[in-house]
Amino acid sequence: MLELKDYVIRTLERWPKRAGTTSKIQAIERTKRRMINFHSVRFVKEKLQERCSEYDALIVPGGDTPINLILFSEFQTYNHIMLVKVVSSDKVSTIEEIDEDEWRKIRALANYYKDELANDDYGQEVEKKTLAFTTGYAKVQFPVVSVGKHMLTDADIKHYFAKNLYNVDSYELLSNVTRIHRINSI
Repeated sequence: MLELKDYVIRTLERWPKRAGTTSKIQAIERTKRRMINFHSVRFVKEKLQERCSEYDALIVPGGDTPINLILFSEFQTYNHIMLVKVVSSDKVSTIEEIDEDEWRKIRALANYYKDELANDDYGQEVEKKTLAFTTGYAKVQFPVVSVGKHMLTDADIKHYFAKNLYNVDSYELLSNVTRIHRINSI
């Protein structure tokens, strides 16, 4: 039996890598931002897995995709792949908003996952099962001086679409996947 985790990893590996050259200063700044954001991504991953222990999670290597975190799980009536963009800063007021161009790239990756099902053995195995794909975000302030650790300031679902909805209650499915994205409302 093929695993959802294997499909998630194979598809991520096939996603076209971003090309381009950068100066040494740009590379240093980008590396610094990635290190800061890596700790925030790890924090969000831990929070999500505390809340949703049935989900597996992968931290995506920085810069290869428009997202930082993929969570996925197989349930009796549906499978869920959740793509999360984590943004962070040392002050809540300086946490960047995710612009529409970035959301377009994130939606393109979610659609890529859906489209790749037709080209993957896993897709044939779960052909009739409902598959939910969601994109979302988490905003993190790091480290909060008063508590000495990261603090989640906002998290929510942005986009949702599904394949093969005929065998599941779509309202219940949307409620379930939305609840998982809203980790700040525990």
